[in-house]
Amino acid sequence: ISTRGEMTRLEKIIKPDIGILTNIGSAHDEGFHSRTEKLEEKMELFKDCKNLIYNLDDDLVHNTVSKLLPECEKITWGTRQEAIFQIAEISQEVKGSKIRIQHDFTAYEFNFKFTDQASIENIIHCIVYLLNSEWTLLEIQEGLDALQNVSMRLEMKRGVNDTYLIDDTYNNDFAGLEIALNYLINQKQRNKRSLILSDILQSGMSVSILYENTADIINQNSLDKVIGIGTEIKHLKGHLNSDFYWYKDTSAFLKEFDLNNFNNEIVLVKGARNFGLENVIRYLQEKLHGTVLEINLDALSHNLNVYRSYLKPGTKIMVMVKALAYGSGSIEVANL
Repeated sequence: ISTRGEMTRLEKIIKPDIGILTNIGSAHDEGFHSRTEKLEEKMELFKDCKNLIYNLDDDLVHNTVSKLLPECEKITWGTRQEAIFQIAEISQEVKGSKIRIQHDFTAYEFNFKFTDQASIENIIHCIVYLLNSEWTLLEIQEGLDALQNVSMRLEMKRGVNDTYLIDDTYNNDFAGLEIALNYLINQKQRNKRSLILSDILQSGMSVSILYENTADIINQNSLDKVIGIGTEIKHLKGHLNSDFYWYKDTSAFLKEFDLNNFNNEIVLVKGARNFGLENVIRYLQEKLHGTVLEINLDALSHNLNVYRSYLKPGTKIMVMVKALAYGSGSIEVANL
């Protein structure tokens, strides 16, 4: 949801029996008067849930849930002793992470390949749901072993000049930046680390406060250089401990910056979709082979007609061409 009143309508469509409240970050803050108001709006989705899973360590979440959903059974997890599923230990292993969870005087241990904070939190939500639903330890571990990185979210790629690229060019909000930087710092392939960052959107903060806070986060992570792309991100200048370069748009950056300056390092490329930072990835990514994707528009028409054949006469179809047709030719597919 992005503003008030939306979740009430969505709840009537979804009507969940079980809820999982993952986290409340800064996305869409500009649509609400406060973070509390946004959380209260989200709670509308869970008003008739039998169970709600959430992190007890988050005071804002816990207080809001207690106030608005007094009758709902709360399945909590966290480091506090009163949590139903207590997180006893999270440790870094050679090939990922290990977590130990206490529940009803029983300790459970799980291993998984992810190390970043966001993935660990998501995995805990899944484990708690599965344990509460009486899945076996073996079944849960098999599921964790099968987890793969999601494409378009913090995707690691080999780059030119002995670099690694972290491709996070799908969106850019303040909370997402913290997650991406945490992921960057946890990578050990190279000692040098750089950031290419677009303007941050939908923060709900004034420009000056937003980029002061952004600078604080960046400075905590000891980067070698930061490249800002956009009209507002220039406000980082003077607030960073690392070298800072600013360009008004992606085209100016690709034209004016010497890409050979990236050498033997890890580069996080993070930005909103409208900045086209995937073009930066394209220039910096190591070229291993050429690939041709052939789209058969006749096959596309055939597939559409198959769906039409299942419908009653007179039923109309509305087609969405989403996310630039995912590379299959947005103009051609939309025209078809």
